[in-house]
Amino acid sequence: MKTIQSVDRTVTLLDTIAQHPGEYTLSELSRVLNLPVTTLHGFCATLEYWKLLQKNESGRFILGYRLFHYSLSFNAEQQLIASVHPYLVSLTRQFNETFHLGIVRDDKVIYIDKSEPSKPYRMTSVVGNMDEYYNSAIGMIVLAGRGSLIPAEHLKNCNDMQRDGYCLKFESEMDAYCLAVALLGNTAGINIVLPRHRYTPFLCQQIVDAMRAVDKALLEESRYPLSWSQNK
Repeated sequence: MKTIQSVDRTVTLLDTIAQHPGEYTLSELSRVLNLPVTTLHGFCATLEYWKLLQKNESGRFILGYRLFHYSLSFNAEQQLIASVHPYLVSLTRQFNETFHLGIVRDDKVIYIDKSEPSKPYRMTSVVGNMDEYYNSAIGMIVLAGRGSLIPAEHLKNCNDMQRDGYCLKFESEMDAYCLAVALLGNTAGINIVLPRHRYTPFLCQQIVDAMRAVDKALLEESRYPLSWSQNK
């Protein structure tokens, strides 16, 4: 099928930023996509004008809010739930704990799905709850992955997320650890709340590895890469 090169390039540009939100400046995108800065500037300026791209506080590109507006027409949350739920169930069976799926909207986390074990004593929650991002490991890891600035007071009970690639947050009021990994290029996240008596570094790493495997599987299901430099 013959396609239009400028559209191919636009989709590739958006895909690149979606997979690496808040990581690239214009010059860095030029290097990654092997396109002159002057040419790329025209693409980015046009996409910014139409609110398909925007820049974060550090001048690096993230997706624009118009894409979120479009996504609502396709009931994106229901599609996300349908894709992720089987993996949540699998994680619950593997670790016998409750796993949640959450999305970040502005500075809020909305829990849109969960999978609970059948054991009588478990950490439970209500789907549809909304929380401040800094009260949720999902919110912390998703916004950190997007390159957002997180105040130091919200990081004092967390691990080094940039180093580790996940958020481990101690919740003193629950006497428990909240562990989260971002999904689909920081579109969403999954987490588990482990009571302190259950937590061990070894178990933490097992769960992180399992959640990362979910992210990898989801990306493989949804990724249709285009070559930026292919000739039409």
